Amino acid sequence: GFGVLTVDDREQAIARSGGTKRDSGADAARAVLALAGIRRGFQ
Repeated sequence: GFGVLTVDDREQAIARSGGTKRDSGADAARAVLALAGIRRGFQ
């Protein structure tokens, strides 16, 4: 999938897109899915 990364520099962009550090986009996707499940519980 596609997403928008908010970064301060090129190194941070590489790290957040699956470089040497964790993939923040995957974490964000999991958080959205978890919140959607919680919201369903309130309806």
